[in-house]
Amino acid sequence: MNYEDISKHANSDGLSFGQPDKHERLQIQTTPPTFELENLKVEWKALPAELMNEIIEIPFHTYIANKSIDNDSEYSGPPDYGHSFENRQYRYADLGIDAYVLAKRLRAFAGLPARKPLDWNPVEFMEDAKHSIEKERREREAYFEKQNELLPPGPTPSK
Repeated sequence: MNYEDISKHANSDGLSFGQPDKHERLQIQTTPPTFELENLKVEWKALPAELMNEIIEIPFHTYIANKSIDNDSEYSGPPDYGHSFENRQYRYADLGIDAYVLAKRLRAFAGLPARKPLDWNPVEFMEDAKHSIEKERREREAYFEKQNELLPPGPTPSK
């Protein structure tokens, strides 16, 4: 897993080419990203403890993100399960940005050159996706707060 791979998940709606599942529902149908430390050939003791700890935390952060997405998928409602897809894009954008920052620190520690710019900047895309979702969430929250202000007061609980 690298931040470019995660950015694909941040961009994806999780559907198989945008198609509903066999029950005509929009549910996540793609495989979530994984990060398996045991597949890395790394001399862990050569890394500073703080950097090593951040690397070791990636699978846990990925697990938490995937559990949050699974939970939203289970409890989001039809017909489009929108909250689930929004949370998926947000969580994977966040993971991708973290992976990019960590990769940059690893390169600096190892004395490697910075990655050459691509025609498409996955980090910029993920940051834009996060900001867009955060803006939509603030607007949605403000809308619901406004709607709650319009409701008549509820009954006062008796003692």
